[in-house]
Amino acid sequence: SYKAQIKRIFRTALTDTPWLLEQAKQFAKETRYRAALVESERYIGAGKYEAVHKTIERLQSFDFPDGVQWRNLPKYDDFPPRKVEWLVEGLVPAESIIALSGDEGVGKTIFALWLARSLTEGTDFLGRRVIQTPVLYLGPDVSQINLQSYVGAMRWEPNKGFRIMAMWTGDEMQPPMLDDPAQVERLYTLAEEKHPFIIVDTLRDLFAGEENSSTDTKPVMDAVRKARAKGATIMFISHPPKSGGSIIRGTGNIPQKVDIPYLMEKDKWRGKDVVVLSCPKKNRFGSPHFRLPMRQLFIPTPAGLRLLVTEVADWKPTNEWKQKEANADVIQYVKDHPGTNQNDIQRALKMGDRSVKKALWAAKNDGQLKAMKEKRKELR
Repeated sequence: SYKAQIKRIFRTALTDTPWLLEQAKQFAKETRYRAALVESERYIGAGKYEAVHKTIERLQSFDFPDGVQWRNLPKYDDFPPRKVEWLVEGLVPAESIIALSGDEGVGKTIFALWLARSLTEGTDFLGRRVIQTPVLYLGPDVSQINLQSYVGAMRWEPNKGFRIMAMWTGDEMQPPMLDDPAQVERLYTLAEEKHPFIIVDTLRDLFAGEENSSTDTKPVMDAVRKARAKGATIMFISHPPKSGGSIIRGTGNIPQKVDIPYLMEKDKWRGKDVVVLSCPKKNRFGSPHFRLPMRQLFIPTPAGLRLLVTEVADWKPTNEWKQKEANADVIQYVKDHPGTNQNDIQRALKMGDRSVKKALWAAKNDGQLKAMKEKRKELR
């Protein structure tokens, strides 16, 4: 009988029945046990007792929430209001995901290292206030010679707040692959303990899957978001696609999870090279018309090359640059308002007929836009 089995298993006197019933009630309240018993029922009926054992063992290891009810859910006012904390004023918000995209050779790594220096030393970055923050540089593809030559040209002696993980930093100190749950746990631990600024140079080098597959990139972006939730600020370096409206190469779920997508491009100003950091797409912390013009100068000196990064305060966008921004605005508007027409675009964006026409033609030629009945425009 039921009581006989209980007595034999627990060697408990039958006079302790109330205690046993209380234990059984507590057992039944445990969601994980209840789920295990429900799932095991079909195996019991089939006489597959080994499967019952494995099912209970598996489900007991899961962390099911117990007693989740509406009244126990967090309320809005349980959490005091938070203001944006800027690691670099107006440029890098704390606990954010930033993409830094640009063509090969535009100076993304130089920019990232110059930023790392300011963060670890707590010194102004191009005239912007900085909160001193530890920096972890994940550069699987950067060579030791290149990294050390950049740091040397900057006349930088990194302090204890700067750490690196590359292919050459030792077998146990390889950069964690972001699609490997076991490896990425190390990143979560660092994020929770140090709240670091993490530079990923480049994102493509830190996962094994296909960058145009949403299935392969989802665990990567989930890992980045979890590191952010644990206190890290992540900036990953990427490249723009050869065509299309995105500024980040790969499937669409990569830019969707990014808070600020920065783009670095070369430009000319008064006959000299300028690198412009812009935000032509969404910006969850500010204006999508952000622009930071810089010069990255390698100056010959008797002690060797000296690297300087300075802001070009008097830079003004050329007509070509303005049209490029207009193109991005039009494409974004059409994406947000499929089926719109040219007149609607002009009124909404307060643009002239000529600028809108140029933008629509550029988007159509680039394969980003198609016309319906010669008037309606929508993204492919």
